Amino acid sequence: MIKMNENIKRILTASLIIISVLSAGIAAYAYTIQPENVEEKTVQISAMKGKLTHSAILSNQSIYGNEVSREYYPAEMTESFLGNYIFTTTTEKTGSYVFTIDTSYYIQDGKNRIEMWNETKFYQSGEYKNSASINFTINPSELRSDLERVKEGTGVSRMQQDVRINFRASDENGVFQHSVSLVKKSELYRFSDTEKTEQITENIRNVKQNYLTGMEIQDARVIYATLTFSALIPAAILNRDYFQRIRAKRMESNAYMVSGRKTGNKVIVDSLEDLKKVFQLTDSPILKAEEKNETVYSIEANGLTYEFRN
Repeated sequence: MIKMNENIKRILTASLIIISVLSAGIAAYAYTIQPENVEEKTVQISAMKGKLTHSAILSNQSIYGNEVSREYYPAEMTESFLGNYIFTTTTEKTGSYVFTIDTSYYIQDGKNRIEMWNETKFYQSGEYKNSASINFTINPSELRSDLERVKEGTGVSRMQQDVRINFRASDENGVFQHSVSLVKKSELYRFSDTEKTEQITENIRNVKQNYLTGMEIQDARVIYATLTFSALIPAAILNRDYFQRIRAKRMESNAYMVSGRKTGNKVIVDSLEDLKKVFQLTDSPILKAEEKNETVYSIEANGLTYEFRN
């Protein structure tokens, strides 16, 4: 058998150990890195918007003129409201809509609102593509007449009136609803909540793989962990003689020294402790016997009798 040059063996062993240590370090580092980075963000796909624009025809034109668009309108001077409701979408959509002006008549009992009567003053429906526009008119004097009619018909003088403009659009993806109230307070009219926007969003998940030394993290973990042990195995094989010498020295240092003398097939040991060492080496039972005035301890093992007399 050709024996490898010791210098070459040392160089190979050192190289394999370096490879193993570096691979172990890279593998350990790979386990501290997430295999992938996940980024989630919400993006707007489309938006639906409803907006009411309004103006009023006034009976007294000395200050505001014939037609005016304001946030507040004087109740006594307002002959009619001219309104336009526009519904739009930011992406191409088709669907159907319903537009109504509804009046409800109720009694306020503390915090409770008791509905007494409801009716629809205006109704329009249709199909839309990307947008819809509805023009309408509200006559305050007609509203007052309706309120008096319901009071008389129900016999309830405390009756109050609620006027709402309702729009509802629907398509294959969902429903858009918008309600605007015509509020009368302190001798002034105003329209509440004249604009509404709803956004349709989508969560987008981006996954980005992390790399280490040109490999995906999962692959790097497996490859470098395998390389760590793969480099140690040939290093151990190259130095098996060295490990055998170490083992022999350990066995020599741990060897049991038994004191005694051999006579034929019998070994007379010097002490009971020596006999116990034989027991540990052979794993054979110790026999105890009484002969004349002596106690004899003996072990039968490997064709020999180990004996101690006390």
